[in-house]
Amino acid sequence: MSRPKTAIDWEKVNEYLKAQCSKTSIAEVLGINVETLYRRCKEEFNIGFDAYSQQKRSEGKEALRKLQYDTAFGKVNEKYIEKLKDTIYICEPNTTMMIWLGKQYLEQSDKVEAKNQNTNIEIDIKDKDEVSKRLKDVLLNELKENKDIA
Repeated sequence: MSRPKTAIDWEKVNEYLKAQCSKTSIAEVLGINVETLYRRCKEEFNIGFDAYSQQKRSEGKEALRKLQYDTAFGKVNEKYIEKLKDTIYICEPNTTMMIWLGKQYLEQSDKVEAKNQNTNIEIDIKDKDEVSKRLKDVLLNELKENKDIA
């Protein structure tokens, strides 16, 4: 006689995937083997766990991007308010944490890249004096080049 199947809380799996957790850590939290997670995903959803997790991770990234946008404009999403009714939150959304998560998972950075057909500059926004100096140099060079052509 075979062992009874362990129940997998797919809502919990989805939340961990949206939070970018690894398959190994999810399996550990659920108290199951990673291979069980793979096999059961295929049985229950007819999709491999890699594809399933990619979809849920993307949903998590887009939710983060949306929350960053809403927070930037002081908007509160109606679905977020609805979730607040069922969930106890210990704090407001944290802008600093959203920035950090954006850098980790959304490839966001503090650097701006300005491109011109003759110039490619990478500017670190934190150093405003250096930005001003570099922009001034670029503009002067552009003026000199345009003057030579005319």
